[in-house]
Amino acid sequence: MQQKPIPSENDIKAGSILVAEPFMLDPNFKRSVVLICEKNKEGTTGFILNHPLEISVNELVPDFPKSKASVHIGGPVAVDSLHFLHNVGDLLDNSQEVCPGVFWGGDFEKLRFLMENGVIKDNNVRFLSDIVVGLQDNWMKNFKKLHGLWILWMPIICLE
Repeated sequence: MQQKPIPSENDIKAGSILVAEPFMLDPNFKRSVVLICEKNKEGTTGFILNHPLEISVNELVPDFPKSKASVHIGGPVAVDSLHFLHNVGDLLDNSQEVCPGVFWGGDFEKLRFLMENGVIKDNNVRFLSDIVVGLQDNWMKNFKKLHGLWILWMPIICLE
């Protein structure tokens, strides 16, 4: 059986998912699933998807319409920021498509209006407090060294 080559940082692109090995010791990334949203010459941006917070978006943005949309810790790097992933890119101007059907950001005021009027539902959006940024500087350069700690997964839908 032929062994697959170890992925390199060049294999990582928007839509890639990085899964931390179960025994990673870094408390910031232990048991994390990171969605890469952007990769360019300035760096790489991604969000931890599987660390929910016990707060509502209304606690972070008090004048936001009542919502039960989930809020997750997006990452340990850029704190005091709020981002959102969603599946309604056709409704929100300036959304960035990460892979087919998954969008990052967009017009926050329009999101607020459409959620308040029931056009966008709680299950269409996931809020992320903070962000994993600058991966290229701190992390991507060491990807080969860290290979044993992360599994690179490319969802079929994002390989188009």
